[in-house]
Amino acid sequence: MRSRNSVAKRRPLADDGQVDERIEGQAVGRNARSPPEPQRPISDNAFAYRKNRSLRELLERNSIRHLLIPIRRPQVNGKVERYQQTLKREWALGQIYRSSDHRTQALSHWLNHYNERRPHSSLGGHPPISRVHNLPRQDI
Repeated sequence: MRSRNSVAKRRPLADDGQVDERIEGQAVGRNARSPPEPQRPISDNAFAYRKNRSLRELLERNSIRHLLIPIRRPQVNGKVERYQQTLKREWALGQIYRSSDHRTQALSHWLNHYNERRPHSSLGGHPPISRVHNLPRQDI
């Protein structure tokens, strides 16, 4: 069983509708506390993911393979939906925030908790980070 670390970044669009690479590039960059670089982000088949040239070019430059959820495969989509349900319940609606900006600032703290401390029943009560060993080419 594979575990997925959760990564979220706000991606404002430039005036021409393209991904602002200064912001998006931070999502694939690393710092001392960051989890391993994303290797295979998964998304649904929305037009915004399938036809976004600037996103495709950014991922290609960083040798990141973008996976799309197979059509008519609710098992895969169910994992995404379950994560989004947890995100909504524990982060978005789990506390009262002073403002939308305050809620946005809390996201990085919630993601750290989700990836590094929150027990996951599918992992025997361990957090996803316990499954990451940072071995080169471990996902092949």
